[in-house]
Formats: sequence, structure tokens, C-alpha cells
Amino acid sequence: MTTIMKMNCILTFGEATANGDIQGVLNIDILVSEKDHCWRELLDAQLFSEIAANCASTGWDVRQLVKISTCADWDTFERCTGEIGLIDHDGKWYFGRGRYDLDEWENVLMRQYGFGEDVNVSCVQEEEELKVFMARMLKYFRSVA
Repeated sequence: MTTIMKMNCILTFGEATANGDIQGVLNIDILVSEKDHCWRELLDAQLFSEIAANCASTGWDVRQLVKISTCADWDTFERCTGEIGLIDHDGKWYFGRGRYDLDEWENVLMRQYGFGEDVNVSCVQEEEELKVFMARMLKYFRSVA
């Protein structure tokens, strides 16, 4: 038996889309069957190709895509498969050249679909590193005061 798991996706782009927005929203139906036992394989098979296809049909440039945020009823996956969904993941994927905090999955998606390939986000990485440094320094100065 196949069940539909509704998924809402917010796509964030490095540059404005043709209509002037930097975000787009997609509602995607993910088909789940009792044979699905790995939520990552399910998303690899259905979600990201659907996002790429939707971007192509709406004129959104996947090479400008810097973030995918999702919300889904993972209870549907769990009821249908008996497996726990989204273990050790928050349902967000980041992309862009110059980011050093991307995980292997995000790097694979960049290579496979071109997500974020034309966006240089090294300034984001530098800003994050600066925040961490400042937090450490503040903690240090509070400890010696």
C-alpha cells in the first residue's frame, strides 16, 4: 500500500527569482510504501529531483539555490514503514561555493543537481566563524572577570 506524505518546501535563493522574490514555496507529495525503510533514500529518490524539476518549470535557477527548508508529517512515514523518520537531521539543506560546513549529502546534491553552484557564500562562512570566535572571547572574558 502506498500513502502520500505531504511536504512543504521553502526554497531560498542567493539572487532574486524572475518575479523578484528570494524565496519560493513548493508543496510536494512524497509516496511512501511499507517497503521504504530509509528516509534518506526516499528523499533522494523523490524530493530533490522534484525540486529541480519544479525550479526548471517555474524559471527558478537551481544554481542560485542556497537553502531547502522542509516540513512534513513524518508520522505518515513512521506509520507506513514502522521506521523512524529524519533521524539526526533537521530537514534543512544548505548549498553554495565557499561554505565549509556542508555535509557530504549536501555536497552530493550540489554535484548531482547543481544546487547553489553559482552562489559564493564564503562570506556566510566567515560571518559564522566570527560569531563563534566572539562568543568564545566573551565567555573567556566573563570567566576571568
